[in-house]
Amino acid sequence: MPELAASPLRQGAEAGVDEAGAIDTFLGTVGRFAQVALLTDEEVRELFGADSAAALAAFDRYSRESGLCSSCGGVCCSEIGCEVYSPRFQECPIHATRPLLCRFHFCHRFDVVDKQLVIALRDIFLACYTADQISRGTIAKSMSVPPLETACPALVANVQPVMDAVREGSLDPQNGIELIRKEVERYRRRHLVAST
Repeated sequence: MPELAASPLRQGAEAGVDEAGAIDTFLGTVGRFAQVALLTDEEVRELFGADSAAALAAFDRYSRESGLCSSCGGVCCSEIGCEVYSPRFQECPIHATRPLLCRFHFCHRFDVVDKQLVIALRDIFLACYTADQISRGTIAKSMSVPPLETACPALVANVQPVMDAVREGSLDPQNGIELIRKEVERYRRRHLVAST
């Protein structure tokens, strides 16, 4: 696939990421976060450092531009049991605040883009997850979502009627996405991401 080999992601990612630095940044900042289940791009940058966030953003941009994720039919989303996944959606309703597991997961289709970077990002996620799990486990619980119910049972309960209506066809998918996003914002306001 020559178009992947020549992608801006591949050219811009030659330097890779500083795995040890990302892990140190995570360990130094994670204590300021009340939850890490639903984070913005800026919060991910704060939590893992600029180069890791840039690599994640480059993969996300490449996926959007090439249609890599959208063309798979939601295999990953459905396999991990994401409660806000529906084949009726044209996009992920929580993409802007998607869980870390979603941000750091790259299926085999990404390997041709930059396998070394994919492995480095997986290693960062697993090292941070393991470090927190060993130390106290409270943040690790919200790193391993979806399914979201593990860390956000109230959110899942609140979006379930919306998801049911979308699946049944009684609610337009785009309206469903908007309602889910509003519920996520309410959840984030009630469960401040960064502690003060």
